[in-house]
Amino acid sequence: MEMKLNAKVLMTIISMAVFVALIGYEWSNGVYEYIADTIFFMTLTLILLLLYKKLDLDLWCYASFILALMFHNAGAFGWYNISPLPLQWDHITHITGIFAPTLILFRFSRRFFSHQPFHNGYVILFTLLAALGIGVFVEFYEFAGYFIVGEGVGGLGQGEGDFTTELGESLWLNTMLDMVFNVIGALFGLAGGFLLRYHKEG
Repeated sequence: MEMKLNAKVLMTIISMAVFVALIGYEWSNGVYEYIADTIFFMTLTLILLLLYKKLDLDLWCYASFILALMFHNAGAFGWYNISPLPLQWDHITHITGIFAPTLILFRFSRRFFSHQPFHNGYVILFTLLAALGIGVFVEFYEFAGYFIVGEGVGGLGQGEGDFTTELGESLWLNTMLDMVFNVIGALFGLAGGFLLRYHKEG
């Protein structure tokens, strides 16, 4: 237990150091809009640390959550405009952004698993729908940003990653693709939960 606690605290310290370094980069490169996101994500990380035991988390859940936040903040490098990977960075952030809460929800739901397959199917369905609900909330957040900030970068700003898609330039297409990649992230999260045998620990 002590080793787990140390690993959790060490992960938090490292993540805070990375976030602070990101703030330095964002400030020095004039992408100030991401600074608010970074501070908000630092707060979310500390909140999750405080809820670590209550949510029955493990290091895999905690690390995936932190990485998802950092993937969003990597947009400060201009990756939403030009992705360093073959897949658009907006898609990657939606996959990781839903993977993490799905894994957390799966871990939290392990107490409800039983030896009844149909019952377990309901638990898995609830986990999937709850995770996708988080994705819908994020879309509402982006929509609110359109009215609050308008064009720009960061969580609330509407940038190229919110408009340009492989199928054409359209806010509607972007939103639909966001939903598709949310589903992919959720399915990966469920697969990760099974691989980590969360369904066997109830």
